[in-house]
Amino acid sequence: MRQRDGSCSNRRVPKTGYVTYIAAIRETVWQALTASEFTQQYFFGRSIEIEPRSGGSFVLRMPDGRVDVKGKVVEWSPAAPLRHLEGRLER
Repeated sequence: MRQRDGSCSNRRVPKTGYVTYIAAIRETVWQALTASEFTQQYFFGRSIEIEPRSGGSFVLRMPDGRVDVKGKVVEWSPAAPLRHLEGRLER
């Protein structure tokens, strides 16, 4: 990808960003997004596999085990919002 200064970068920059606001205690939301037993409740049976660190990867699996979404953890800090990049897989 060509940068404004003329240099090139292989870094993928998303064209669209989404922010979701949830009326709940931050710790509860964090656990709901990062613990498989909770993602199954809130994401239609999908379970998360996540490397708990900045730069780690994550996979959201459908109930039959197929990969639905995979991506990268941009920032891992339970005291802050969960930031991630994701890509939907071709089916």
